[in-house]
Amino acid sequence: MHIGVDKDSGLIHWVSTTDANVHDVSVAAELLHGEERVVHVDAGYQGLEKREETAGQDMECRIAMRVEQGC
Repeated sequence: MHIGVDKDSGLIHWVSTTDANVHDVSVAAELLHGEERVVHVDAGYQGLEKREETAGQDMECRIAMRVEQGC
């Protein structure tokens, strides 16, 4: 499940469901309405700002990276 939420109001403006084998970043453009200035996403959306469908948007992409676990 992918959810687009306005950070100021907390209102959901888009919900998309996909099969588990669909990469998060491949549906990201559907979640954006085009007026975003800052986008907060998890590591599944790496490369969002480089994709053709979002390349022209003037937005900052903040990605929460996964923490490496191990010994």
